Amino acid sequence: MIKPQYLGILVSVPPASRHAKQKKLLGRLCRLGKQQGIPTYVFTPQGVNWKSRQTIGYTLSHPRGDWQEGSFPLPRFVYDRCFFRNRQDQQHYHQFARQASACSIRLLNKRLGGKYQVWKVLMDISELQEHLPPTEKVSSLRDIKRGLDQFGAVFLKPNGGMQGKGTAYIRRAADQSWVVVGRNPHNETTRHTFDRTSLFARWLRTYVQRRTYIMQPFLPLQTPDEQAFDLRVMLQRGAVGEWEMTGYAIRMGAKDSLISNLHGGGTAVAAQPFLTSIYGETETERILLELVNLSLLVPPAIEARYGKMIELGIDYGIDTSGKLWLIEVNSKPGRQIFRKAGLEQTAKRSLTNPIHYVRYLYEQPIGG
Repeated sequence: MIKPQYLGILVSVPPASRHAKQKKLLGRLCRLGKQQGIPTYVFTPQGVNWKSRQTIGYTLSHPRGDWQEGSFPLPRFVYDRCFFRNRQDQQHYHQFARQASACSIRLLNKRLGGKYQVWKVLMDISELQEHLPPTEKVSSLRDIKRGLDQFGAVFLKPNGGMQGKGTAYIRRAADQSWVVVGRNPHNETTRHTFDRTSLFARWLRTYVQRRTYIMQPFLPLQTPDEQAFDLRVMLQRGAVGEWEMTGYAIRMGAKDSLISNLHGGGTAVAAQPFLTSIYGETETERILLELVNLSLLVPPAIEARYGKMIELGIDYGIDTSGKLWLIEVNSKPGRQIFRKAGLEQTAKRSLTNPIHYVRYLYEQPIGG
């Protein structure tokens, strides 16, 4: 009897919990796995029994049913969709990862370093260097002053942040007051003006606390009517095991927002018509061709540093001259942008590719 070729999806919170996120994504992946002959379940690090090589897992009772708990054999391949809520989640994850490695269980997506560490990896690719914003760690008010002297306005980001939370735009006004527009931990916009440097310095200490922050120049990544936007690219391995361009779409920021993140109230649209309305047809074709060429340079560099990956999300800004700026690389990209942009085939492909890749892996000789 042939053993089922399972795929396990690792999360921090069981999908049946009211605190769970990504429920729709997890449900779709479980359904697609079943359809493709790859039984797929969701599990947490805490549910694993290493002695029996079994885990508590969750799958759908039927296509539109509730999550059903069961006992499953540990799979050879684990699709990592863990997002940490706290230090305890992080500890559980790292314990699982160490034990999985010892048991020859492969995590399909490795965790990347912080934004600064990834920027340094990408800076080693000569073709990407002119598309990467100058980036440095921030450790003092002196760093901010130097950045403002050089660039006029700067953008701060938590080195390990996500969804735009904790970011801040900073500039000096004509009267030398400090103007700050930021996003708090709840992703709400905050605005401050400080007429004294001592007050700004106090705010900065409270805002940064003990976290590592990076600083970049504030780039004009906006439409002619000053709406923030960026371009999300998704690259994945698929049925033949090679990297391929799954798709791309535009994220537009909420009114008066300096970021275009969907979690910050943004919307999504198809890229080509949007860009054509701003840059014209010929320039848009050039931008999109360059986008593909630059993006395909990223996975080999990331894998050389962090290990084999199954998918990457890459965020680009495009300035008023049509220049592409590579802003960020993410090893756990979301898919909602494609559905929100009306790109149903791309959204479906983003779900089927991981399943097809796992089937490809199971077809390879063990150790090959």
